[in-house]
Amino acid sequence: MILPMHGSDNLADLLHSQVDLLDRLIEIGQVQIQAIENERMSELLSLLSDKQPLLNELGDTAERIRNLNDNSSANCGDDDLYIQRCRLLKDDATQRFEQLFDLERESETLLCKSRDQISQRLEASSHSMTAISAYQSGSVIQSQGGRLDLSSDS
Repeated sequence: MILPMHGSDNLADLLHSQVDLLDRLIEIGQVQIQAIENERMSELLSLLSDKQPLLNELGDTAERIRNLNDNSSANCGDDDLYIQRCRLLKDDATQRFEQLFDLERESETLLCKSRDQISQRLEASSHSMTAISAYQSGSVIQSQGGRLDLSSDS
């Protein structure tokens, strides 16, 4: 059962912090998708950098929640409102985790698609450069002495 702790950590406060962190990560994830769709890779790198400390904090918060749950006693007392609040916060966090995972999956899909498109453009550009180079080298050979003799010996 979920219990309030008498230490420095309060489960409801930690769950609330977890939900807030997830909300911030979801906001960044939505902007991240827009950056990928609009091929703003420098913005994407900045967003990924901004996400890292939040992910670290989320991991720390999850660990503190686990420790509280592991160290709680079996007697939950009569604080049904507290227990209900913690359950609601836990449900909110679960929904936000799912939303964050969906955003990350979409970002990965878009990045792969963008990578493939860039690869195709580079390949097309490479073929164009090869054709231009071949054409230019053929033009140089022709202008250096390849003359057509139209005179007739007959």
